[in-house]
Amino acid sequence: MNEGILHRQADSGRRALTTYTRGYVLALSLLALLATAHLVVKRWSVEAAATSATVINISGRQRMLSQRVALMATRLRQERILGRVQASTQQALRLAADEFLQSHLDLTRGNADRGIPVPEADNVLAAYFSGQPSLDEQIRHYVAQARQVADDRVLNEASLPIFSAAPTELLYLLNEVVALNEANAHAAVARIDRLQIWFWALTLLTLLLEGLFIFKPIVRRSRASLAAREVESARLAEASHELREFAYRTSHDLVSPMTSIQGTVQAVELLLERGDARRAREGLALIDQTAQRAKHLVRDIEALSGVGAGSHEEPAQDVCAVLDTVCEELADEARQRGVQLIAELQPVGSWPVSALALRQIAHNLIHNAIVYADPDAAVESFAEVQLEQVDNVLLLTVEDNGVGVEPAQVGRLFGLFERFRPDLAGGSGLGLYLVRKLVERCGGEVGYHACHPGSRFVVRLPRNGLAIE
Repeated sequence: MNEGILHRQADSGRRALTTYTRGYVLALSLLALLATAHLVVKRWSVEAAATSATVINISGRQRMLSQRVALMATRLRQERILGRVQASTQQALRLAADEFLQSHLDLTRGNADRGIPVPEADNVLAAYFSGQPSLDEQIRHYVAQARQVADDRVLNEASLPIFSAAPTELLYLLNEVVALNEANAHAAVARIDRLQIWFWALTLLTLLLEGLFIFKPIVRRSRASLAAREVESARLAEASHELREFAYRTSHDLVSPMTSIQGTVQAVELLLERGDARRAREGLALIDQTAQRAKHLVRDIEALSGVGAGSHEEPAQDVCAVLDTVCEELADEARQRGVQLIAELQPVGSWPVSALALRQIAHNLIHNAIVYADPDAAVESFAEVQLEQVDNVLLLTVEDNGVGVEPAQVGRLFGLFERFRPDLAGGSGLGLYLVRKLVERCGGEVGYHACHPGSRFVVRLPRNGLAIE
């Protein structure tokens, strides 16, 4: 995996992490807001219940106070008739009347010290202040009568309404007020309950949306990341194995020609001492051939070492021009080996793939098609190169009618240092391995197909490949 891919994956991971973090913070903020709102509603519910209980309790007490006022007034009147007035009775009547009036004022105008709000319900306000006379007026008049009795400021007490039907009528009206306050309290509790249910539902919905749009993507991405990590671990293990094999085989293949050259040099020295110039020249030719093989091996290793390191390579501005150049370079070798080199290149213009990588891929495949021509074939050997674009995929096909590959050897075809016909080609065995690595780096794939006779190699390079970062 090259540096450009790693950078792009890191940027994508950072962007995804930022998106998930923002979503997670938003979800937590919503949950915190809903929890706060639920707490506020809960406290509101408790306060409303306490306030309603206070109002109901005091309005209920009003009924008792109205009867107590009437009772104390009647008792005081009887004491006066009997000539045995008690000061305690007068004081009790005054206290009952004052408390009755104060409670009425608290219920109709509010009293923060006692936790009684100003009434806002229309039905309660109508009960107190509508009608002729209104309940408010009746209570004030009732208290005034009680105070007159307590102060002995009336001549004919029997004529006062407080001693007739007034207490009963007042009690009936006060009962209605209590019933209204209880009904309003129940309605307020029901509204708060509905509000709490709504907040509960919103909390569940928020949790559901958080699971769908935050936690589920996080889990999915985590699984994908773990899967990618496993794939990468497998790739690294394979690369490590290939590296060990590459180091072993390379050291062997480099030491072998050096040893051969060293031995041949010693033999040539002996031949020159004996004056055998002809055989000495043959030895020098063998040294040259061995050196050439070592030089080709070094070049292949050099090309292989560049795989994955070309983050600044130029893209192919004209794919056909790159392939034409490769075919021209190999034309002489094809003629020398009696191979007809055919190129059918569809103009595709530029392609986002490294021009150097494309050149190395084509050169290795076309060169193999030439050198592995069947020398015993009854028909003319050919190597055909085709280039076409299918949708957003570039297809490079190299086909020949050469010796082909044995079925048992196909699985090792793109491996390191694999040589199948050393009698036809003296390569290093790195050519097809290099092709596979270059194609994979370009985000594509290469495949082999037997043609009977011959071989066909197909390279697929998608437009959205990863060769150029």
